[in-house]
Parts: sequence; structure tokens; C-alpha cells
Amino acid sequence: MENEHLQKPKNTAVRRVLALIAAIALAGLYIATLVFALMDSPLAGSLLRASLFATFFIPIILYTAMMVGRLLKKRKEDREEKDPA
Repeated sequence: MENEHLQKPKNTAVRRVLALIAAIALAGLYIATLVFALMDSPLAGSLLRASLFATFFIPIILYTAMMVGRLLKKRKEDREEKDPA
């Protein structure tokens, strides 16, 4: 098993697709923020605030979820090493 570090994870394609979706969503949020900032409408202020909120907090929430998932996976692997049964 000396080549373990050379093997790619099974879910690499899934991660790439999810990363692409996230990048497109963030680009859409940035464009929406710009459009809402330039709009001359009574709703523009509320839409701009909602878009700015989403632009800042959605990536933070996603990053936090990824960290928690990574930690839980590592904890599960550590438990399996201690108790192989």
C-alpha cells in the first residue's frame, strides 16, 4: 500500500462539479449585487442588502460545512483505526 498517496479520491469529479456550481453561483451573486446597486427602484435597497448578505455569508457557511465534514470524516477514520471490528 505504498502507492496510497498516488491514488485520487473517488469523488474528485463530484467535487469539481460542485466547485464549478459554487463558482457560478458566486459570480451570479456578484453580478446581482452590481445590478441591484445600479437599479432605480424602491426595492433596490432591500435587494442590494440581501445580495450583499448572501455574497458574504454563503461562502462562510459553505466553508464551515466543508471543515466540519472534513473533521467528522477524520474522526470516523481515527475511530476505525482504533476499533477495526
